[in-house]
Amino acid sequence: MRRPIRRAHLNAENRQLRRRLAALEARLTHQEVDTATSLTVERDILKIQDCQLTASTRMAALIAHELNTPLQTLENYLFLVAHGAAPEHGIQPLQLEVQNMARIVQRLLTFQIADTDEAAAISLNESIERVLLLISYQLHRQRITVRRWLAPNLPNPVLSERQLILVLFNVLLHIAAAMSAGGEISVRTGTVFSQENTAAELLIEFNGQCHSTQRAGGLERVFNSFDLLGPRLSLDSCRYLLDELGARLVDVQDLAGARKLVVSLPVYT
Repeated sequence: MRRPIRRAHLNAENRQLRRRLAALEARLTHQEVDTATSLTVERDILKIQDCQLTASTRMAALIAHELNTPLQTLENYLFLVAHGAAPEHGIQPLQLEVQNMARIVQRLLTFQIADTDEAAAISLNESIERVLLLISYQLHRQRITVRRWLAPNLPNPVLSERQLILVLFNVLLHIAAAMSAGGEISVRTGTVFSQENTAAELLIEFNGQCHSTQRAGGLERVFNSFDLLGPRLSLDSCRYLLDELGARLVDVQDLAGARKLVVSLPVYT
């Protein structure tokens, strides 16, 4: 004969099971909270590390850009001396670049990124000659010839010469690197008159056998095909620096061969 099921006993067991389930849920909730907190802390640590890495990368790039110009000057002067070509200004440019490197190192010791260059009236033609001297070794090595048409009596733009040289240096480096089988670079200066202002204008044209990936697409492809974390500035960086100078960078394609680009840098006085 079956024994009757006691309702009170079942209710007690049910309440006990509910308490156990509640305790288990509470423990799981605490574990989830601890896990979520741990994940949040780890994400914050990763964000801090990413910021530190980005800052370190930017500083390394700035240092590379700053040191690259004087080092290129030294390399090209040694190349000229080794080939029996006496530099026009003697060792004065070498002394200037050594002083620049010493100043860069001093800024690093005092945790300063860059100097504030004051704008001054400059000779655009002289700045161009200095840049061409900086890259003379690369041009010779890649069998690239340079033709100059530098107009006399140009207006003297008021700007930071160091910043202008940095931009022109990197633009020409990218162009030279794109000419894998040699070629010719033409450099022209002139004066442009308008109702708003007078400008000293620089045109850089190059014709030669470029990499196959750069036969179309203009100057963007010339820049974007290289490692922009290296010592060269990106096209956007060059445009940014030119904007600060009050100048502009224009990409004009040669419709005939799509291998001649014109870089126009009007610098307003």
